[in-house]
Amino acid sequence: MPDESSKIRSLKLYGPKLQTLNLGPIPNLEELDLKSDLLELIYMPIECSNLRSLRIYGSKLRTLNLGLTPNLEKLDLDGDLVELYMLVECSKLRSLKFTGSKLTTLDLGLTPNLEKLKLRGHGDLVELYTPLICSKLRTLKIDGSKLRTLNLGQTPNLEELDLNSDLLELYIPVECSKLRSLQLDGSKLRTLDLGMTPNLEKLDLEKCYDLVELHVPNECLKLEYLKLSGSKLRTLDLGHAPNLETLSLYSCDDLVELHMSCSCLNFKYLYLYNLNLRTLDIGMTFNLDSIELTNCYYLEELHMPCRCLNLRYLRIIGSKLRTLDIGLTPNLDWLEVLNCNYMEELHMTDEHQKLKSLIISHSKLRTLDLGLTSNLRKLVLKECCNLVEIHAPIGYLENIVYIDLSGCFGFRSFVFHKKDNSSAKLSDSLEVRPLTELHFTLERCPFHPDKDLTNFESTCIHKEDLLSLTRTIEKLFSQGLCGCTKLEMILRSIRLEL
Repeated sequence: MPDESSKIRSLKLYGPKLQTLNLGPIPNLEELDLKSDLLELIYMPIECSNLRSLRIYGSKLRTLNLGLTPNLEKLDLDGDLVELYMLVECSKLRSLKFTGSKLTTLDLGLTPNLEKLKLRGHGDLVELYTPLICSKLRTLKIDGSKLRTLNLGQTPNLEELDLNSDLLELYIPVECSKLRSLQLDGSKLRTLDLGMTPNLEKLDLEKCYDLVELHVPNECLKLEYLKLSGSKLRTLDLGHAPNLETLSLYSCDDLVELHMSCSCLNFKYLYLYNLNLRTLDIGMTFNLDSIELTNCYYLEELHMPCRCLNLRYLRIIGSKLRTLDIGLTPNLDWLEVLNCNYMEELHMTDEHQKLKSLIISHSKLRTLDLGLTSNLRKLVLKECCNLVEIHAPIGYLENIVYIDLSGCFGFRSFVFHKKDNSSAKLSDSLEVRPLTELHFTLERCPFHPDKDLTNFESTCIHKEDLLSLTRTIEKLFSQGLCGCTKLEMILRSIRLEL
């Protein structure tokens, strides 16, 4: 059988009980794909000159000696490896991937043709020695290591750099003209200089709590995605990133200035969380699709473009805004303003035909003009204690399916007006939909404290087209002195109409 085994070029073994493997009888092996949870020993010939690909998954190997493997191109190891002995020169190695090893030191020796290096779950890795010249390295990913310093040497073709470690020092080549993606997670860098990276498209700095300075190229013409989390940056200038599409800033507590480019024509998504900005000027970002500002408690001024024709989603939670002007946003689908306790004015244009959900809570609005919102289906105004009137077109309640005025104790009436100056009738083209859900919560009545309406809730749900009921509710909403009076009238009316 030795003659037969010498002809084997490719070997795949999936033996859960395999503990020892001897490769001596198959000296011409080119590819080995091995998976065994109990594997502890591999005996390799002193010379495996034909071996090109070695993949070992889920083993108990502690030590691996590759011997003489001058033609090895791909090495993929998954397990608790503690020691790895590589040939001093692996001139043909192109891909190296380790998962879950316990190596503390990794010396790549002479690997001039290495293109991909991926180290995942290397919680014990402290030192990584790379060749001074890695001219073909395109991808470098290190996840979960104890590396403190990393010198990339000469890597002019590096395209993707992804590091998750407590890095204190990172040396990027002065010129990384092909770098497209840079992700740092949990680093302790205080300064990051991107050097010459004109093709950078994605910059993701997650949990970089010590970052004080960020030096970006004078022109980031291809930068599309920027995310910062937990940095100590005080100023961020995006003036040189005209093609930016997505900006996400999380818990950058020291950030006091954010400068947007005057020509961010491709800007679509803005997400700001837990920032201390007082003023935000979005600039000339006419193609915005989504804006979310959460827990920006000190925000007093928001300057939006006069027109955002593509804006579909706007959400603001927790701010000091007194006025919100959403400008010309005809495609707005969702508008949510929560816990903006200082907001006294909301300016909406007449044309919001696509708005389906309007949700506001804890504002100081006294009146709300819904304009021409013919497609509005959900209206929620919670704890808006100063709210007195809602202005809406005649026939408005024929289309809405959910109203919640919980805690609006000062609310007196809906004021319905004509849709145009010529007629007060419903438009023939307007789709008439039944009111499917009407919800009220009344914890107390300031005008009738003697009434027993504590924690009163009323929900009416019906499945038919009750056009006459919605018209009756329109009339009832336009009358009365307080919430409890209207509730009694509405409930009596529902019984009569049904």
